[in-house]
Amino acid sequence: HYRRAHLGGSDFHDDVKGKVREHAFRGQEEQDVPITFTWRSDVNGEPIVGRGSDSDAFVVGVSSKQLMSQLDRDPSSYVMHIDTTYKLGQVEYPLMVVISDFMSPFHVVAFFIKLQQTEHHFTEALAMLRRIYTAVTNKQLLVRYFMADADKAQRNAVDAVLGVRNELVNLMCYFHVATKIYKHTRGIPVTLAARISKDVADMHYAVSAADYERIKKRSLDDWQKLPQLSAFASYFTKG
Repeated sequence: HYRRAHLGGSDFHDDVKGKVREHAFRGQEEQDVPITFTWRSDVNGEPIVGRGSDSDAFVVGVSSKQLMSQLDRDPSSYVMHIDTTYKLGQVEYPLMVVISDFMSPFHVVAFFIKLQQTEHHFTEALAMLRRIYTAVTNKQLLVRYFMADADKAQRNAVDAVLGVRNELVNLMCYFHVATKIYKHTRGIPVTLAARISKDVADMHYAVSAADYERIKKRSLDDWQKLPQLSAFASYFTKG
């Protein structure tokens, strides 16, 4: 009801384009005023809003100067997350959320509305993030730790865009790891599947990189000794 009564303007491309341009980043906005931005602009500097085809991607970013400024800190002091949800709109278009994790609390940095989840769309969204951050702060975006899911297209986009001038450490959300583990151990005897889950949890709670490598090596050695787990050990190594 609220969407129909108060929002509107989301059914036609011209209406959406008008809203994006109405709130487009100009540089003079107050810190807490919402801004929109795209990767492409026309000859007048107005954002180009694609129609969602493969050749005319629809990727629109939404943020504010205040939200962007949360990334202006020592890159080793936070983890940047990206995640995609389909549950914030009636038609379930993918909405990519960029979040910074600073001393445990989560801080939303930007939202990206996309019509597809291809490597091209992820690359464009992250390039937009990097450019708008520089436009707001007059600084280069510095990222050390980055967390996402196991999507290969997403990982390639992260390396291509944020890996430039940054020594990235790519992390994977433990929830996604646990989901993958469950999926690939359903055909394994319960006791052995439980053993794998425990070993992976031990890796997750390692106190250092060296401790993680030690636990990982021990676990892989143990798995490879058991015929029922050799295939999983091979999968885990490739992952």
